[in-house]
Amino acid sequence: MATGKAARSVYYEALEGHRRQALVLIALLLGSGLLEGLALTAIVPLLDASSKEASSGGVTEWLTRMGIAKSSIPTFALSAFVVLGLLSALLRFVGEGRAIYLRNAIEESMRRRMTARLLQMKWSSFLSLRLGDINQSVMLEGGNTGTGVYAFVHAIALTATALVFLLLAFLLSVNLTLLTLCFAVVGVVGYRVAARRAEERTQEQARTASAIGEQISDLFGNLKFVRSTGSAQGSKSLASEAYKSYARASYLSQLYGAVMRVGFEASGVLFVGAIIGVVLLTEGELTARALVFLAIFYRLSPRLLTIQSDLHQARALRPWFVNWRERMQVAAEHQEAKKGSVDPTFEHEIRLEQVTFSFPESDRTILQDVDLTLRKGECVAIVGESGSGKTTMLDLVTGLLKPSSGSIRIDGSSMDELLVENWQRQIGLVMQDSPLFHASILTNLTMGDFESDEGRAWDVLRRANASNFVEKLPGGLETVIGERGARLSGGERQRIALARALYRDPWLLILDEATSALDGASEATIQAALQKLKGRVSILMVAHRLKTVDIADRILVLSDGKVVEQGSWTELLTQDTLFKQMAARQGLMSVA
Repeated sequence: MATGKAARSVYYEALEGHRRQALVLIALLLGSGLLEGLALTAIVPLLDASSKEASSGGVTEWLTRMGIAKSSIPTFALSAFVVLGLLSALLRFVGEGRAIYLRNAIEESMRRRMTARLLQMKWSSFLSLRLGDINQSVMLEGGNTGTGVYAFVHAIALTATALVFLLLAFLLSVNLTLLTLCFAVVGVVGYRVAARRAEERTQEQARTASAIGEQISDLFGNLKFVRSTGSAQGSKSLASEAYKSYARASYLSQLYGAVMRVGFEASGVLFVGAIIGVVLLTEGELTARALVFLAIFYRLSPRLLTIQSDLHQARALRPWFVNWRERMQVAAEHQEAKKGSVDPTFEHEIRLEQVTFSFPESDRTILQDVDLTLRKGECVAIVGESGSGKTTMLDLVTGLLKPSSGSIRIDGSSMDELLVENWQRQIGLVMQDSPLFHASILTNLTMGDFESDEGRAWDVLRRANASNFVEKLPGGLETVIGERGARLSGGERQRIALARALYRDPWLLILDEATSALDGASEATIQAALQKLKGRVSILMVAHRLKTVDIADRILVLSDGKVVEQGSWTELLTQDTLFKQMAARQGLMSVA
């Protein structure tokens, strides 16, 4: 169970990099409270001056000692009240503005830091994360922590202000101030009970939010399948149950805060009544000091309520930061090691030497003692049954994965010696389900990494056999293609993906099952484009449908993570090979 001390420690940590801003905020709100308290205190001589039994003690006597004539005290006090009140309002406005800025700065910082950590995770470790958890850590946890820090710092500032008010109240009346402190103790007890219950509900809320994120991703990311198979109702029911759990936890978390506020307000009414009763019984009338004390209490009371509300919110939102911190620690523990400093070149060859790979904490060997040489301008294909390690080889070549043993060299330089990101920027990648974005064709081609050039865009579209259909679209290059390119056919999407790969003028073009989901005509179109590219760019391709690789200069056959055969299309089909058996199963012997 989290304690108040734990909550303070958590938010102090969350304020890293923003602590100076927090101190400025506290100083501004404290200054505002001090000026307001002094403005209210200035009312005492005004009331004394208007009373038939004017008091000569307290503030009035202090002003007299300062050399201010009694006849001038009302004017001076009124001026002080107005000036100090206006300055207090100004400082409060600036302070509240800084508080809002602080909250948003923390949200932005946490989202940016989490995104950076996730982007730098080892790929093998990143694969173990759930998309719902990622969405939650970037959006919900960052946002709620920002709100929690805002509430925590705001509560500190208002607490300092409340202490100033209590000091002024103490100077006016010791007895009435002691009664006020008793009232505050009751409020603290109520806060602790409500905050503990709210934090429990928020922990439940955070857990449910992660599950909701995952369900939303699954539901709408696979909506075509869900709707086409009549599964929408079942998916909706599962999501509805998660929504209900989240709503219930959220309701209870906020309800405790509402109960606390109502209880505080009711107690405040009873307290004011008690104060008036005590003054009337002891002094027979409401004196100037009693009236000003009540004015101070009425200005203090909403601050006390806000302090309790802020602390309640800060404690209730604490689990969001705890979750965020844990995810940051996990991401930090699995960061990709910093690579070398050599800028890559590709003038000669890429060579894999005795490469073995298995995922961490797994006994299964994906690749074992693999050798591969890809010369500049060459087209090499990798084939094999599902699970033979084809895509893993591509991930090793791109630097996404690191060999468990063996080495990968580009023009003689080990991958560990290279600036891997610079190498990756020279790679054009087309996958089986290449990602397209809800943006224009031109934006999809540049991916935000390269400057938009319409002439270059049309050139790569022609080379990818995609210019004909793009020209017929209403907006041409500016046509928005929908989420995941939903407004295009499968063949059109893949041709856009190929054009995007070519836009960066890559040294190496990688095709990972790029045509496996296409019909014969679309596949032929892609193959025709690739045939024109041969020799102009090095190509490394993976395919399950063997007809796709007949353009390759050399074909490697993988089986159980080992290269068991290699040769040209003709060589492999004219010998008794595993490749020949695979081709026969796919009905390709007639084209041998």
